[in-house]
Amino acid sequence: MAKSEENKRVYPLHLNVKDDIGMKICRYMDFDSFLQVLNGQFYVSVKRNFSDKYDAGVKVPRYYLFQIVPASEPGIVIPAEEERLNVLRDGAKQSGGYLASCWTTAADDILMWKAYTLGRCGVCIVSTIYNVVASFKSLKGHNVYCSRMYYDEFSYNDTPTDYLFTKTKSYASEHEVRFYFLGDDIDSQDKNKKDERKGSEWFDVSPDVMIDRIILSPYMRGNSFGLLKQLLEKEYPFLKDRVDMSKLFNR
Repeated sequence: MAKSEENKRVYPLHLNVKDDIGMKICRYMDFDSFLQVLNGQFYVSVKRNFSDKYDAGVKVPRYYLFQIVPASEPGIVIPAEEERLNVLRDGAKQSGGYLASCWTTAADDILMWKAYTLGRCGVCIVSTIYNVVASFKSLKGHNVYCSRMYYDEFSYNDTPTDYLFTKTKSYASEHEVRFYFLGDDIDSQDKNKKDERKGSEWFDVSPDVMIDRIILSPYMRGNSFGLLKQLLEKEYPFLKDRVDMSKLFNR
């Protein structure tokens, strides 16, 4: 039986037509954050709280700072191009108030372990787009927008895609898939402004629906993996045979 059928909930998911709802995705986190998920709580922050200030919309990429001028008449700005850049700059900054959750298609990846976990007890949740959305008990009036990120620079198409799902090529190794939790549409100011003021949101989730399996950090020492696996499977029976050790290092 499909997990969404078990939950008997249908949520509005706006998925990029180029992506597969069954796509395997992962989220790396420290163990304390993982315990919150097991407790049925999933934390989502607005973009402006991201450590990367460009991704957060706090700083605007240099692509948005240059004006387009006709080659034949240097110094004269093309009004249409100037307006387009202004729209993109404003959109990028406004998106800093959007609730966003970042996942990746890179499972058990050394760069992800180093970037998104601390110490020796990180966890990688493996799921699918389908099961992540199905795990939410309530979206609290939000709609979900989901797409993989594109790393082909910015197109200046006057669309939200440029500042919601596009990064520069230097980020390509992230292989990111991103969820946004927004109002009825991206321009729904009341809902999105409220989220911006709050700065974050806790959503009630079903961990057994969200988690297909987990991978434990490659930096765990000694018999810590075996002990933790045993404890998790005893306390949370749905994790039986779903707890794996990272395969990055020979043991």
